[in-house]
Amino acid sequence: MIDLKKKIKIILSLGLLLISLSVIIWNFNNDIMEVYDEIPHNSQGFGIYWVKEGAKGDGTSESSPAGNITYILSNYDISDKVIKVKEGLYDKTVENFELIIDKENVTIKADGSQNNTIIKADGEYGFRVQNNSITIVGFTFQNCSTAIYINGGLSNQLSNISIRSNKFINNTVGIATLYAESCIIKGNEILNSTSNGSGISMSRSKDIIINLNKITGCYDAGINFRASNILIQSN
Repeated sequence: MIDLKKKIKIILSLGLLLISLSVIIWNFNNDIMEVYDEIPHNSQGFGIYWVKEGAKGDGTSESSPAGNITYILSNYDISDKVIKVKEGLYDKTVENFELIIDKENVTIKADGSQNNTIIKADGEYGFRVQNNSITIVGFTFQNCSTAIYINGGLSNQLSNISIRSNKFINNTVGIATLYAESCIIKGNEILNSTSNGSGISMSRSKDIIINLNKITGCYDAGINFRASNILIQSN
């Protein structure tokens, strides 16, 4: 018979092994997503739409970019698409906030310097995510009420959301989740969340990895959560 102490050691060892395997799988999936973002796609694959502040094109090629993100979201089925956004200031004179992503499997990526590709919503939401498998990478968000809101529902738990390598400055909340699972928030910098706000706020969510983020100067909390199975690592 195995005594109680040995049983506890075995159970703890198995638990640590499962956690390690989960982290490896998460990292592998995220690395695959990062590599895939860099692969050129054609119209028979993912397809790419292009945006450049103030441009007059239709967004279907780099030489004919749309003038704002709103145009792409409003005029195309962006499922399984990449939206590349050139450097510029995307504020209320350019965009109709909030920017709602309600199609599945979409990557929205800054194509240039993070510091010079700015979403400035001035009290409105920046992006509201309402579908699965969404990646947002490489932007600076300023003066938003909530910069990125991952907004699922009781019967529509969103999953596979990746928020990577963005900068958040002077927003009330940087990143918020409601009814979300299997998401990764990695490599972001969150500065000066204001007015009772938090850097990252999670509610009724689970299986979230928060990794390698820098969070400073938040009014309420750096990370505020009412959620389960959250891995917070190296922030």
